[in-house]
Amino acid sequence: MLFAVALAIGAAPACASPAAGAAPPGPRAGHAPLSLAGKRIGITAAGTDHYWDLQAYQGAVDEVKRLGGTPIALDAGRNDSRQIAQIQTLIAQQPDAIIEQLGTASVLEPWLRKIRQAGIPLFTIDTASPSSLNVVTSDNFAIGSQLALKLVNDIRGEGNVLVFNGFYGVPVCAIRYDQLKAVLKWYPKVKIIEPELRDVIPNTAQNAYAQISQLLQKYPKGAISAIWAAWDIPQVGATQAVDVRRVVKRFGGVAALRGASLAVTRGTVHGLIGQNGAGKSTLVKLLAGLHAPDEGEITVGGVPFASGGGGSRAPAGAARRHSTGIGFIHQERLLPATFTVAEALFFPHPPTLGGRASRLARLLPLDVKRMRRDCRAVLHTQFGLDLAPDRLIGELSVAEQQIVQITRALLGRHEILVFDEPSAALVSSEVDRLLRTIERLRANGHTILYVSHYLDEIARVCDRVSVLRDGADVAHFEARAVSRDTLVAAMIGAPQPAAAAPSAATARAAARADARVSARADAWGDDAHRAPAGADPARPGARAAPGAIALEARDLALPGRFGPLSLAVRRGEIVGLTGGLGSGGKDVIRALFGLARGVRGSIAVDGRPARVRRPHDAVAHGIALVPENRAAHGVALTLPVRENVVLADLSSVSRFGLVHGRREADVARALIRRLDIRPARPDLPARFLSGGNQQKVALAKWLGRASTVYLLDEPTVGVDVGAKAQIYRLIDALARAGAAVLLFSSDLTELLDVTDRVYVMARGEIVAQCASAETTTRDVLAWATRARDARPGGGAGAHDAAARTGTPGAAGAASSAAKVAT
Repeated sequence: MLFAVALAIGAAPACASPAAGAAPPGPRAGHAPLSLAGKRIGITAAGTDHYWDLQAYQGAVDEVKRLGGTPIALDAGRNDSRQIAQIQTLIAQQPDAIIEQLGTASVLEPWLRKIRQAGIPLFTIDTASPSSLNVVTSDNFAIGSQLALKLVNDIRGEGNVLVFNGFYGVPVCAIRYDQLKAVLKWYPKVKIIEPELRDVIPNTAQNAYAQISQLLQKYPKGAISAIWAAWDIPQVGATQAVDVRRVVKRFGGVAALRGASLAVTRGTVHGLIGQNGAGKSTLVKLLAGLHAPDEGEITVGGVPFASGGGGSRAPAGAARRHSTGIGFIHQERLLPATFTVAEALFFPHPPTLGGRASRLARLLPLDVKRMRRDCRAVLHTQFGLDLAPDRLIGELSVAEQQIVQITRALLGRHEILVFDEPSAALVSSEVDRLLRTIERLRANGHTILYVSHYLDEIARVCDRVSVLRDGADVAHFEARAVSRDTLVAAMIGAPQPAAAAPSAATARAAARADARVSARADAWGDDAHRAPAGADPARPGARAAPGAIALEARDLALPGRFGPLSLAVRRGEIVGLTGGLGSGGKDVIRALFGLARGVRGSIAVDGRPARVRRPHDAVAHGIALVPENRAAHGVALTLPVRENVVLADLSSVSRFGLVHGRREADVARALIRRLDIRPARPDLPARFLSGGNQQKVALAKWLGRASTVYLLDEPTVGVDVGAKAQIYRLIDALARAGAAVLLFSSDLTELLDVTDRVYVMARGEIVAQCASAETTTRDVLAWATRARDARPGGGAGAHDAAARTGTPGAAGAASSAAKVAT
């Protein structure tokens, strides 16, 4: 196409141009290289909602730029009047040439003549015009004949055919349909039972899917042998690559999915987003065959995959995934670290000296030389990557390991790929490589379900995006047409107001502080009503202003996970930390407690340097941790409550290495009474307690040590509403007693209600710091998902500005401006 444009502008005779998608032609012998340097080329498209039209339009724009020209690109949006106006605009601008992708040719032809009369070279796509110097199109006679012969061959020369030809007025479709009818004259047993259907199918795969489903219900089973279409949309929409319909999945009495539906169109990248706990992971596990739905149905490529309510169940696990052609690329690197790249790539069926075609061949020795050669070839072919086949998986970067995972999926001939938070642990340059890989996979015809917390990634690579909230699909959008704020609103639910004015924020903070006072009175007794020293006399009962800095981290970093970053928490202050999966927030908590190796930077407790290399060091410096997984790390489930609550301070109940039973029992009873652990039975094994009471036990064991800093990782996960309220009271009581609390939570409502300040993380960095009373959940989610840039005003060096300047607690937090790190 552009070859013809370049020749026309250079006063060379017009010639046939290559079809869309062909490699750009090089200069002919005796001619200078093609160039549009200094030229302005007008490009108008009837619309870009159709995939082919979009590629032709974008290809023209890209090619003009490649040849040094300046494109003036206009999209009429399937509106002839708008395209006429655009032609008038271009004529007035006098470009060096115009490329027209026509709407209704008969309507536009008078205006095409005006282009020619203005002396502007005109080129058209797919539709010839007397006014154009050249037309770029496909050999539609050959296409129509070949499609017809393929149809006849597939149904073995006999059967009934539905014909979709919604664009019969477009010459290319008319030619293809005429060729079909010409071929079928030779096959009298092939009958067209629904001819034309020209007004039935709109130009979207989703509507095509709905209309074809209705037609299949109209005819009895077996009455239709084939569906023929003059263009691709009905074929694409005939069966969705993945179709999840009203799926329900329960775990115990909790519904993780509540009638969720999802339709992923072939050859597209479909984004799936939602807050933590929205049901994304459960849906992915259903597709992976790890669970079966309790209700609803899942089809893959039109084939039933799994159904609930007593319906058919597909084989479980890996067998199901392979049978349906779905490959999975997880955030976690699931490849064995001790495997070489070649071994990981071809596991579990590596090439042997007998090949890989039979079970007998697999009993023969490995063909190591071939395995290495094939490994190099496939990585270079797919990704242009030169990885040594003998390198260990454990030596690769996270991005390189993911490329090996993707390549394994492609070798398994998976047409559908599910990327589950693939960028969570990647740095920016690796994310860019991953997204370019996904774009390449889509161009090669793969279908991709892309699960991510990061809306900038969704906007870049996805065609459509679905939003899950509380286990249900609440919205579906065209990715190019939806704003990030709209996505955030869909993830959260009802629209939330912008940040309140200072007076409203002060009122909210005061109400929250009063509620905390009442809650503490309920849990701890009447002494809670006494205003601590330093409290604001204008607000009786309010928590005192924070004291000195208790915990300070400077330039803290864990290579590949987070940082460098800095943060600070004062005595009497509750500071929140949040971020999506892979943000690095949980790794920060682990690093502060000495659970991560290779941590860089400095930590100080009460102004004194603290060398924290292991948990023992953290405990010695007065740092306590209540982990997220209480069953695995927080509570010894087989031990009685009385032994659990003294585990962190055995020295207080023992002498010469022997535990004093009566003293242990007294401490246990006091803590059980203080934290209202139920049932109040010290000898009851912890496994018999509810989740909320187990969490209280996990917290109780640190109270005896009177720790300075409390690190709380998702302290209310898996507990009921009543237990949550009690845990909130305990957290507030810790701050009132002068402890510093750093709380990581993915429950944004909880986070803002409980804390004084919040650090928001994304991709290993603190991207925002804000006063809780002045911030909405929408703000936090927008920063955490990169849907919104952090507000200006903060900086890397301002990490502890709020702490150093004595930011007040909840009752006075509203008077502090939110400080945000850019």
